[in-house]
Amino acid sequence: LRSKRVDAIILAGSKFVEMRPKDNAYITEAASELPVMLVNGYLEGDNIYSTVCDDHAAMYGAAAQLLQAGRKRILYLYTSYSYSGVNKLEGYKDALKAYGMEPCDELIRQCPKDISAAKELLLSLHGQGLEFDAVMTSDDSLAVGTVKYAHASGISIPDELNIIGYNNSILSQCTDPEITSIDSKVEALCTTTINTLMGVFSGVNVPRPEYKDELHFAAEEAQMESLMDAVRAIRNRRAEMNVPPSKKAKVLILTEKKDTFSAGAGFFPKLAYASEIELIDAVPADAAKMASVVT
Repeated sequence: LRSKRVDAIILAGSKFVEMRPKDNAYITEAASELPVMLVNGYLEGDNIYSTVCDDHAAMYGAAAQLLQAGRKRILYLYTSYSYSGVNKLEGYKDALKAYGMEPCDELIRQCPKDISAAKELLLSLHGQGLEFDAVMTSDDSLAVGTVKYAHASGISIPDELNIIGYNNSILSQCTDPEITSIDSKVEALCTTTINTLMGVFSGVNVPRPEYKDELHFAAEEAQMESLMDAVRAIRNRRAEMNVPPSKKAKVLILTEKKDTFSAGAGFFPKLAYASEIELIDAVPADAAKMASVVT
C-alpha cells in the first residue's frame, strides 16, 4: 500500500496487532510515513490512531444477565489473545467475580474461528462430563457451532442452554433458533475512524489513546506464544516432509504446560492438521519411528 502512494492506511480488526512488539514493526514503520488507523485495535505509536469498542463492558453486561437469570456454569469460548479478545475475556471474568464466583479454567476454552471446530470441541467436553448451562463466545461463528452442538446432543435452546455470540453478524440470524449476539457497532467504529482521519488531514488535534498497564496480560501472551510456536513447528516439519494438508496425523505433546495445551487443543486440528491430540507424560518407546519437533 505504501508503494502505491496512498495517503493513509486503515486496518480493520484487532487481528492486525500482535502480542509481540517486534511483530508490529510493519505498522510503526508505515506510521512514520503516513497515518495508520486501527478499527477496534489498539497500538501505541506516533501517527497511529485507534478506535475501539468497549468489549469489556459489553461482555460483562451479557455475562451479568446470564447470572441474574440463574445460570451457574457459563462456558466461554474465544479465538485469540488480541486486544479485543483479551478485553472480552476479562469482561466475562470480572462479571463472575462481581457475582461472587471465581473464573474456572475448565470453563474457559480457546477454539479456532471455525463453526465445525466449535461444535466438535463442545461435543468432546460434553463427552468428558463437563457441565455447563450457558455458552458465551467471542465471535458469532463459535456461537453457530454451539447451536450445532446443542442440536446434535438433543439439548433445548434456551431452556437447557443459553448461547450468546459476538458481533451481531449475519451468522446470528442463520440458525434455529437465532442467536442472541452482542452488537459491536462496527458502523459507528468505522464512522468515528473516518472522522478522526479527516481531522488528522485537517491538522485538528484528535484524542490520543492512553496506555493502561492493567490491560497488558503477560501470562496470557506467553500462553498464546507457546501454542503458536508449537503450531508453527508442526507446520514447518510437515512442509519439510511434503505432507499435504489433507493428510491428518495424531499429535503427541510432551510439555510442562499441560493446562495451556489442554485449553488450546482446539487450534491443532485446524491449524496443524492434527487428527487427534494427546498430552503425554514421557517420551514414547517407539519415538524413533515418529517425526518430532522441539519448541
